[in-house]
Amino acid sequence: VTTILIGSPGTAEVYVYESLTEKPALQQSDEWECAAVLAHSEATTIQAHFGYRGSIAMEDDVAVIGATGLECVFVFRRLFRKSTGLWVWSKGQKLVSSEYDYDLVDGRVQMHKQGFGTCVSMSARSVAVSAPYAEYGNLGASDVRERYDTNGAFNEGTGNGTVYIFYSNPHVQTIVLRAQFDLYQGTFRIGFDHRNTTSLSRELLFNVDINSITEALEDLPNLYEVNVQRYETSQGYKWAVTFLSANEDPPLLKPYWQGYGCENCTVMNSGWPDDEENQILVQTQQEVGEYLEYETVLASDRSPADLFGASLAIHDDLLIVGAPRSAVRTTTTWDFETGDLTGWTAQEGDAFLYQPTYGDNSLSRSVYGGAGDVRSHGSQQRSRLRGRYYIGTFEQRPGNGADDYMNPDPDYSQGTAQGDTPTGTLTSETFVIEGDYISFLIGGGCDHLTEYVELLVDGIGVARATGRCEEKMRNHTFSVKPYRDRTGLLRICDWGSSIWGHINVDHFVFSWVIRGGAMNNHGQLRHRSSHVVTPLSGAAYVYV
Repeated sequence: VTTILIGSPGTAEVYVYESLTEKPALQQSDEWECAAVLAHSEATTIQAHFGYRGSIAMEDDVAVIGATGLECVFVFRRLFRKSTGLWVWSKGQKLVSSEYDYDLVDGRVQMHKQGFGTCVSMSARSVAVSAPYAEYGNLGASDVRERYDTNGAFNEGTGNGTVYIFYSNPHVQTIVLRAQFDLYQGTFRIGFDHRNTTSLSRELLFNVDINSITEALEDLPNLYEVNVQRYETSQGYKWAVTFLSANEDPPLLKPYWQGYGCENCTVMNSGWPDDEENQILVQTQQEVGEYLEYETVLASDRSPADLFGASLAIHDDLLIVGAPRSAVRTTTTWDFETGDLTGWTAQEGDAFLYQPTYGDNSLSRSVYGGAGDVRSHGSQQRSRLRGRYYIGTFEQRPGNGADDYMNPDPDYSQGTAQGDTPTGTLTSETFVIEGDYISFLIGGGCDHLTEYVELLVDGIGVARATGRCEEKMRNHTFSVKPYRDRTGLLRICDWGSSIWGHINVDHFVFSWVIRGGAMNNHGQLRHRSSHVVTPLSGAAYVYV
């Protein structure tokens, strides 16, 4: 039955309509009936904002409804009652974020408005809930009810926004087939009595594989999506069946085999004398859990009033979040002095796994073991980096993380290297070209086909530079005057795996003001007062 939910914020209700006709595609002429009305005793007025646009989601038999006025969402489950043969809706589980907070001032509740529940989305057993005004500068503790005002100064203008992910553990049953001796023959079937329907699977081999048992179970008309894991034990075989779409604990699966309900099944060559009636034993391993918060998602370049979470959608392991007021400021670290690759994206390999490199690492090792070739005499070489960090894909001496960027990682001593074998690319965030040139330091390999820095304008490569087969970096300049007011990005490429199959890069300088390298640690207060090129352009963030 097709189900739709229609919100009525004015009455703090959501109406559940079910189609009276079963068709593969909905049509305007279809007939609908109101099957239920969802409401909650805590959300009774229009101020609760119960069921506003974007705050309703449904997956299978679970509905999630936001109530931003109460800083919460409610989870309703549609349950089948065998005693009456009817479907009913649960009363609703209330969910709040880990940052939910309010103060008790003069006996009155003063809620910290974060917009939790502005947008909700569901997929499988996960629920994504946005709070566009979260991370607002709470002056107190979220787990303490202060008797004075600890709210932010102006949450709508200072909140960075957060998306909260909730998850409900699925129901899991185990099917254990036991035998006194090694099995080499035998079949069994699985029955399921649920939702006023009794169904029976086809015959399954004693050692049935994952795909076959999954297909057999999902073919049952009253059992939907499952995930199966298979194990071999000292006594036989075990299958763990996860009921992915069940929102309440279903009855146990019932096995049948020769002599125990399935006369057509092939007899097992070995029995289980200790408990013959339970040679195939089904047990509950895990019950359906309540929805609990297990992860928070923030924008990597978060900024106040971007409305991060004004829209969102989740599907399986993919999450996309909209921020309609984002100016898409470039946060790329152009000199790598943040100690990490803020604003850069490593792709197509692991050459940049240990980057950026801390200190002049090539000065502490011989170049190619001292053997050398016509381009290198083999002794140490200076990279001539600027500051503490640079990109050196031959090296393996990273810093100790953004929170301790002034020190190297103690697990990698000075001179440690990963060699030329790793390959990959490192791509900056996009930026608007507003000047005449971009200069930078480049060294390492000298093959312009495999080791190079490339400038792309509107997605097309327009300039490229490579090294001179020496560790020492030299200055190079790209003229970008013809590309003013167009979108560019920089890409560092290391495709080589033979001698000099690495690249050194540092210190990108632009002939216009371009800010980057903001570190997202708790000790830094970020303030941007420079010119914004793309105000309110909006952004979408994708998480996998």
